[in-house]
Amino acid sequence: MTNRRLAKVMIAASGLLVSSGTALAQHHLLPLFLSASNTTQHSASGVRQESFVRIINHSDEEALVAIEGYDDAGEYSFAELLLGAKKTIHLNSEDVENGNPDKNLSIGLGPSTKGNWRLHLFTRGKQHIEPTAYIRTRPDGFLTSMSAVAPFSNRGKRHGVSIFNPASNVNQRSWLRLVNMTPDDAEITISGVDDAGVPAPGGEVRLSLLGHEAVALTSEALESGVGEDIELTGNLGEKLALGKWQLEVVSDQTIIVMSLLDTPTGHLSNLSAPKADYRSPVGLWEVGFEDGLTGGYLIFTPDKRLHGWAPETDLVRVLDGEWVDWSYDELAGSGLAYASGTLVADDIELRPIDGAGQAFGLRAEYRPDDWMRGPIFIDHDGEPHVRELFGSALNGFDRGADIPSLAGTWTADEGDFSLSVNSEGEFSGSLRVGDFDCELSDVLTDVHPAHTLFRSAMEANCLPADKNLEMTLAIIDRPNAPGLGDRALVFVVSSDKRGAVGAALTRQLSP
Repeated sequence: MTNRRLAKVMIAASGLLVSSGTALAQHHLLPLFLSASNTTQHSASGVRQESFVRIINHSDEEALVAIEGYDDAGEYSFAELLLGAKKTIHLNSEDVENGNPDKNLSIGLGPSTKGNWRLHLFTRGKQHIEPTAYIRTRPDGFLTSMSAVAPFSNRGKRHGVSIFNPASNVNQRSWLRLVNMTPDDAEITISGVDDAGVPAPGGEVRLSLLGHEAVALTSEALESGVGEDIELTGNLGEKLALGKWQLEVVSDQTIIVMSLLDTPTGHLSNLSAPKADYRSPVGLWEVGFEDGLTGGYLIFTPDKRLHGWAPETDLVRVLDGEWVDWSYDELAGSGLAYASGTLVADDIELRPIDGAGQAFGLRAEYRPDDWMRGPIFIDHDGEPHVRELFGSALNGFDRGADIPSLAGTWTADEGDFSLSVNSEGEFSGSLRVGDFDCELSDVLTDVHPAHTLFRSAMEANCLPADKNLEMTLAIIDRPNAPGLGDRALVFVVSSDKRGAVGAALTRQLSP
């Protein structure tokens, strides 16, 4: 039986094992592994490159290692390797494709139908393996690690490439590897900004990548809009200023992005990995509670503020955090929680008013761009009520938009709230809640120039009494439409701490 036919048999078996909840070890992704027939990969004539994977078995027992491969055409293949306890093995491109009985790999993946491979490795038991991939350049033996990928958020749908050479640099040529990790077609948009902070003069590049396919795009292709084996729409244009590009890659499906660079000597460098200790703001999270209530949001801002709303019994509580702190894997906040949609006039007798603000505290552990969990404490009649909160990261105000991108008319999905914003950030609008009917006007300013998070403090013209309000606007994306930027969360808190309003907004673009 050929390895290609064997693969078809093993796909179902592999899927059953994964979905049945049996104790499988962690899957390991190797995003680029050169095929045996493509060993020059953007290198100079006469220089040979080959990939090899180094697999370490850290366990005290023999491991049966599954190797799943997808070539750049999205074709699937499968092989298995027997690896002794505590042993390490090297498999080069020819071993992986053709098999090598001397290395306990009896059947390989077979030849690639197009381009190179991405590999997934895991064990059939509880053994712990550590695979790493490298590209070796001949004749000098120079090694480059191929394990790192560009940082991402929103479950692998938004990626940042911090360094990418322009097409004018012919001695150090950059190219972008995009891998569709899903069986569905991926719609991908690539945008760029130069070292002077100026967006690419040509605009964006868009392309469609079929399920499980991969493509390599050089800087020449991105700037001209002409790809070698894939249709591109739009182009970045020629970079006008000195320096390099930063790229943002957005997809409606989960993808992997790599930034690679080669030289006329045939040497290849992987520039994908971010700075290890760099942390962007904790960001935007969709949250719920372990007792089943969902539909809330938390926003941790660069200026150490917290905004959000969370379902709380039969009320939605708007959170206004006065203090927030976070470390690498833990965050904390405190402030006041309000019944959403409540604004209250000053009360001369200072008697308690429902919804006028109750103390809350939050402490949670998190993994950036992934998950968070921890207790939240909300005061009820002087007693803290503890609930366990969980959340997942959303693509939010790391989009890098600016004030002019706010222009348009924003209206609330529910409730009576609207804003009309011009390209300078000036807005006018209305807010009607409870006994208050307010006309709003002022200017939105960005909280941080790299994030689509905006704020304004204003004296609103309200009946029966004027109000000093602070409004925070956080741009988010529609589900399955990353980068569209026509959704927002808005939080309005009265400066006398007597009420707050939270709403989701949708923008109707100006003609």
